[in-house]
Amino acid sequence: MLKNNLQYLLNQVAKENSPHAFNELFRYYFPGLLSFACKILKNKQVSEEIVEDVFVKFLIFIGWGKVK
Repeated sequence: MLKNNLQYLLNQVAKENSPHAFNELFRYYFPGLLSFACKILKNKQVSEEIVEDVFVKFLIFIGWGKVK
């Protein structure tokens, strides 16, 4: 993913609550984060839950869905 595209998608998620942009970020980063977590935890199910939690915490951090 190009740096400019990453910045654009992050802005779309943070400022516009764009589900499409979030989906693109999720699809791009989830596999790598899952692989990293699996190497450490040696448990795919737990790794998936943790990585999904990271994305949920990201949405909470940026105030996803709040009226601006």
